[in-house]
Amino acid sequence: MQSLAEGGVKIGYISHSMSGFHQGPLYLSHGPFRSGYMRFEKHVFICINQRETGDRPSCGEQTGMELVREFKRLTRERNLKTRIRCQRAGCLDACDFGPSVAVYPDGIFYGGVKPADVEEIVEQHLVQNRPVERLMIDFGK
Repeated sequence: MQSLAEGGVKIGYISHSMSGFHQGPLYLSHGPFRSGYMRFEKHVFICINQRETGDRPSCGEQTGMELVREFKRLTRERNLKTRIRCQRAGCLDACDFGPSVAVYPDGIFYGGVKPADVEEIVEQHLVQNRPVERLMIDFGK
């Protein structure tokens, strides 16, 4: 990974040596993905949380697993499985924006995602590294 002097950004410090973790600063590179601390370039979490009827909305009842299947299908078809991990997740605490998806390490949250939106997210965000602004959640509103 790039050090700060090489243009990287320090994002933390790992010191849990008892379990074999690296001791020292952890950097997030601005350049191309470099293996080391992260196994995948991007990690996509798709909420499938299912709430009791009458509570807040839940992504699970709004096509959560259908979104998971579509993300996995498209990343497999594009041979991205070794670079990008798509998986189901519990509540992302974005229920009111329903069906929600989070992409890390970017920290981008998408809301109101429909199966028809998945191809755009995969192609534009995961492949071209340009978030899909029309689906991004603005938590400040």
